[in-house]
Amino acid sequence: MKKYTLPLIILLFPLVIIAQQKEHYSMYMLNTPAFNPGVVGMSGTLEGTLVYRDQWAGLEGAPRQANFNMQMPFMLIGGGIGFDLNSDNRGATQDLSAGLSYSYLLRINQENRLGLGLRAGFYQRSLDGSKLRAPEGSYELGINHNDPLLPEISVSGLSPLVDAGIYWINSNFEFGVSAQNLIPNGPQLDINGTTTLEYQQEVNVTAFGQTSFEIGSSISVKPSVLVRTAFVETETHVSISGYYEDFLMLGVSYRGLEANTQDAISILGGVQINDKLFLAYSYDLTLSDLALVSNGSHEILLSYNLGRPIGQGRPPKVIYNPRF
Repeated sequence: MKKYTLPLIILLFPLVIIAQQKEHYSMYMLNTPAFNPGVVGMSGTLEGTLVYRDQWAGLEGAPRQANFNMQMPFMLIGGGIGFDLNSDNRGATQDLSAGLSYSYLLRINQENRLGLGLRAGFYQRSLDGSKLRAPEGSYELGINHNDPLLPEISVSGLSPLVDAGIYWINSNFEFGVSAQNLIPNGPQLDINGTTTLEYQQEVNVTAFGQTSFEIGSSISVKPSVLVRTAFVETETHVSISGYYEDFLMLGVSYRGLEANTQDAISILGGVQINDKLFLAYSYDLTLSDLALVSNGSHEILLSYNLGRPIGQGRPPKVIYNPRF
């Protein structure tokens, strides 16, 4: 069983820990509903995406992340609806979240559409105390951390979550801004009945933009940029992907943290399996010192597109006229 050491600094009771930024994915451009509820329903059809990420493969306790979401238009209520599930495992901690999204869709004119979205759900954080090791602990006959701030079993807590986003699409360009973790109070974990470990959620703001242009009749190119900040650290992704006959996709992406910190270069590839399923894979070449202790990062994505319009409302009532 893997064991992890958790250093803690006692500042006040209940103990407060600031949560990290939202998980990141290299193939963000293929899964915009994962970070912006404003885009929900804009495709005009039923869509679903499943993505799994193995970050810093080979490093003990490294993040393992997954996202599943489905979304569709539902014009009876003036917009689109969506559902998502997320998992993030890091060492002795596991984060789970689920949310429902709604986007109010506006057609500004023939070329421009706007989505105003809101996502609400819950967030659960679990801490498995049996995987922790303290310097003064005793573990020969069981789990005894000899530290009142460390649980000896698995503990967990729940908190609400709210995200919001705005998304704009026209024939050649799309742009969106979203905010995650609008409720700062995160889960509270009861350590031993007298000590509570409280997680504070940092508000994350994400901006995304993508354009497309054609090269001949068979190739389309889509450059994209994503910037995410928690107002302490800023993460930037710059990508370019090429599509051949809407069948094959190849791309490259760069990710950096702050101005002077290079994180990874990603190689992307994808194939349209049939008229509804698309499969993609990315491999991250780690540029930081973590390259010395890991084997890069792997990400795989499967998306579904129904391929026909739905959710446009009920057909008009038939009126029978006896004169005809």
